[in-house]
Amino acid sequence: MAGETLTRRLAAAKSSVGMSRDLVANTLGRWGLADLAEDAVLVISELATNAVGASRAGQEITVHLRNSGTEIILAVHDNGPGTPRHRQVDLDLATLDVSERNFDANGGWGLSIVAALAARCWVDPGTPAGKWVCAALRIGPARGGRG
Repeated sequence: MAGETLTRRLAAAKSSVGMSRDLVANTLGRWGLADLAEDAVLVISELATNAVGASRAGQEITVHLRNSGTEIILAVHDNGPGTPRHRQVDLDLATLDVSERNFDANGGWGLSIVAALAARCWVDPGTPAGKWVCAALRIGPARGGRG
């Protein structure tokens, strides 16, 4: 139903990424929007991962989900400085280095994934500090960047 929201403050820790995924999947199920869960879980995972990475030990991130009636807004706040930059990445398996030595060095795709799934994404300044990184998924048949 339009107007429904969920907001949770979580430790800025890797475990909070999984908690964010569970919160979003369960909430969308309760709202009758389980068909959006797969994309929404991937989006919130990328946003939360970036927020945890931008935060210092002992800080918190905030996960926010809102049903506008036409879109699901996913947003994550962190107190880290700067604004995330969407960089064009080559999502080509031919150039992907999956050697054991470099397996974890293939990051940087997060915001590209979010941009591909979301109808729109943006950054809002946080109050008093930090920023909200946000994405909107369309409700209905013409969804995301794919519809």
